[in-house]
Amino acid sequence: VEFPLFGGSENEDAEEWVQRFLDAYTTNALVDDNVNRFRIAKECLAGTAIDWLRTEGVNIDNLGAENNDTSLDRRIVSKYASDEIKERWQDELENIKQGDRENVTAYVIRFRSMVKKAGGDAAVPVESQKRIFIKGVYATKPANLNEAIIVARNQETGMKALAARFSGEEKDMEEILKEMQISIRK
Repeated sequence: VEFPLFGGSENEDAEEWVQRFLDAYTTNALVDDNVNRFRIAKECLAGTAIDWLRTEGVNIDNLGAENNDTSLDRRIVSKYASDEIKERWQDELENIKQGDRENVTAYVIRFRSMVKKAGGDAAVPVESQKRIFIKGVYATKPANLNEAIIVARNQETGMKALAARFSGEEKDMEEILKEMQISIRK
């Protein structure tokens, strides 16, 4: 398995890089040794991250001794996932929107990734996550009132069908279509 690269750009998640690096290290069945992990991790750094290590990381000599100032994983996360950077990611999260051609599954994956980068449940309460997610989901924009009413009725029908499915009162498709036709005529 290839080891991930980390360049230190503001769009990269240092915590995620550390986890992906450790996963690759484990998958490759290498010796469980913090110094060996560090030796390999140094080769995975690029851009500002390698410059930072060369200038400020003089006393870093391992990867994995998490509570130790000489450990790359601890130091790189404190450098590249600082509170200031997480606040910037929280701002991005607040403005996340589902793309015009993005399906819901892709949006969910991107949303969850952004929540994690922004600090997870500890930094972004679950209720806020729900509000942000709903605000960002692409919704059709009806051209007129009649279309808006049809969209609202379709959503209502879908919610009723979903509720019926979980309550054991599931209707067949023919019944649902009849109800929709009746509600559209109203």
